[in-house]
Amino acid sequence: MTDAPPPGVTKVLVTAKNFQVHRAGVPEGSGWETVIPGERSFDLVAITGLEQILGSNLVPAGDYTQVRLEVVSVAVTIQGVGERPARVPSGELKVVHPFTVEAGQVTVLTLDFDADKSVVITGRDDVQFKPVVKLDVARGPKPTPSPAPPMPTPTMMGGQGLAPAS
Repeated sequence: MTDAPPPGVTKVLVTAKNFQVHRAGVPEGSGWETVIPGERSFDLVAITGLEQILGSNLVPAGDYTQVRLEVVSVAVTIQGVGERPARVPSGELKVVHPFTVEAGQVTVLTLDFDADKSVVITGRDDVQFKPVVKLDVARGPKPTPSPAPPMPTPTMMGGQGLAPAS
């Protein structure tokens, strides 16, 4: 996460499922490879200063155009108010950013959420979650997260011909 959440927000619990990547050169309706099939939850406030690995899977080597995931729910806790469900306008998050998965290599995809811009609190503590996300791509062996990396974020991994990371 590049920025702290809005003032007074103590938790932003995002539950998402069906983390997928799209192969280049195929029609939009096809070419989706599932990286993480089930639901995963992560708290954007709790992972400040950390990375959280959401899962890994093998995907075919090649060029990819984007990442998408379904947002199941978002619960935002506001100090002095309590937990509020956040509305997610589209119910889906797409990050268009080309990347390549090379045979025999690990590709690490890091979703970098900007919590300050993603969480919108309107009058009467109505909350919307409009994800502002950057995709970072790294290749090679999974880097060991430092105790306080500059951009803490949920991470997905994929590769060709490798055992899934644990």
